Amino acid sequence: TTADTELTLTCDRRPVVPTITVSAETVLTWETSSFTVNAGSHRIPGIRLTQGTHTLKARTTAGTGTITVSYQEGSL
Repeated sequence: TTADTELTLTCDRRPVVPTITVSAETVLTWETSSFTVNAGSHRIPGIRLTQGTHTLKARTTAGTGTITVSYQEGSL
């Protein structure tokens, strides 16, 4: 079996939907929801960062792959 990779994401005040880029089919777990995405870049409205620190879990169906999460924080 393959273990989940856990990414810690920190957000300031402004809520943001990050762009998640994966190299292989991946199951993303955010809070109580799971999303299966194909290789490529995705913006998933169900994955929304709010102020604080959050954990995104990722598991590739092939057992290997890369993931990049990008977003711009903002505060006044």
